[in-house]
Amino acid sequence: MSDRMTATKLLMCAAHLYPDELYNDIKERFEHPYKASTPEFGIDIAKIRKELDKSREQRKVKSVFLFVVVLLVFPLFLQNMENLNVLYIALFLASTAEFICLRSSKTKVRNMLNTDMQEDTDDITSDNVVVSGGYSPFSGAGFDLDSWSFCVDLNKRENEGAPLKEIKIDDLYKSIELSIQQLKIEGVVIKDQLFVDGRDLSLLPHLLSNGPLSRPICSVDKGYISSKINQNDPRERHYKVIHIGMWNFQVLLSMYFRFYSINNNLFIEGRFFLLPPLKEKFLNITNIPAKTTTEEFIVQQFSVNPYNSPSVRF
Repeated sequence: MSDRMTATKLLMCAAHLYPDELYNDIKERFEHPYKASTPEFGIDIAKIRKELDKSREQRKVKSVFLFVVVLLVFPLFLQNMENLNVLYIALFLASTAEFICLRSSKTKVRNMLNTDMQEDTDDITSDNVVVSGGYSPFSGAGFDLDSWSFCVDLNKRENEGAPLKEIKIDDLYKSIELSIQQLKIEGVVIKDQLFVDGRDLSLLPHLLSNGPLSRPICSVDKGYISSKINQNDPRERHYKVIHIGMWNFQVLLSMYFRFYSINNNLFIEGRFFLLPPLKEKFLNITNIPAKTTTEEFIVQQFSVNPYNSPSVRF
């Protein structure tokens, strides 16, 4: 199993243990059918959503069962409020439903933690179009570590009388790639991407293959990407993107570089972002205890303090 799938597996487990919290974290990715599918480097969002849907469906079934229990018990209790046996039965059924739901979730988590997952390597590098909600396309890249931009006069000679050197944009990008590769850092992905302001999509029909109200495409031909290099196009901006996954891809360093020349002036831009790791409670999922037998479970719950309601561990 690759490092990339480690973060995915933890989030798949979190979908069963903390479904509501995880759903609130990622719901904006799914609620609108016309939102662009932003590529996720480091996780497989499709696998996570599949497990989240399963978990939420299981909890819906539990909620329906508890609602039926209330509908049946409440009228009986109103008929004879002195008969507490009805309430005891309702509490027993509710506790049993909660027990089954929790145990089922933790069983699924254990199975996922003990199973190697295969990743679709094509998803890592195939997406090359990012459509953002505004001019700045880096809102999902993490914390803004640093940025710089400057202009170089290409008519300025290194020394008086020295010949002017021809600057090729492709050579600048290749120099960056070579410098990164020489560091021999594992988990590096280098690719060319187009970044588009979502407000300009109506002027870019080739990104709306299924009509003006369709979801924007997330990949275009590499030749089209190449045609945007050294083009000062404000609607489709080309960047050389470098991702370095660290700590099992839970920390992601992203670097964005852009070069273009206009009227013998070379414009250079660099942006650097760090995506932080998963929440601590998600990381601690790997510490889930092994499954206990019924006898061990009973001893564990009542041997420490028989007068308090112990927490349930599975």
